[in-house]
Amino acid sequence: MAVGALLTVVPMVIGYSVTVFLHATDAAHHGPGGGIDNLSGSIDVLQTLGGVAALLIGATLGAGDLGAGVFRELVVTGRSRIALYTARIPAGIAVLMAFVTTAFLITAVGSVVFAGSLESPSTALLAAPLG
Repeated sequence: MAVGALLTVVPMVIGYSVTVFLHATDAAHHGPGGGIDNLSGSIDVLQTLGGVAALLIGATLGAGDLGAGVFRELVVTGRSRIALYTARIPAGIAVLMAFVTTAFLITAVGSVVFAGSLESPSTALLAAPLG
């Protein structure tokens, strides 16, 4: 869980904190921390790190029963191993989406609030990655 948050939420907080700080200390050389360009870059980073977080969360969920020693008892119930592993997919998606949604909200709010003189993203543009 901590790694999922470190790979999704924390980079968005750090990214917007750094860009806002740079703009506040030297506005002549560093543009505002928000806007459409920063939204695009943040979404790219979130896609990449979200994929890595998905792999780590999926591997953890898939191996959890083996590590806990209960996989053998689950297999003797007669269900296939594939069914036992795929039953973890909805839980993995729910865990991942909690982090990705939080990171996306930080990105969306940051790109609008800190846009300054740059063009602020529209509601339709912010909804595009969700669809």
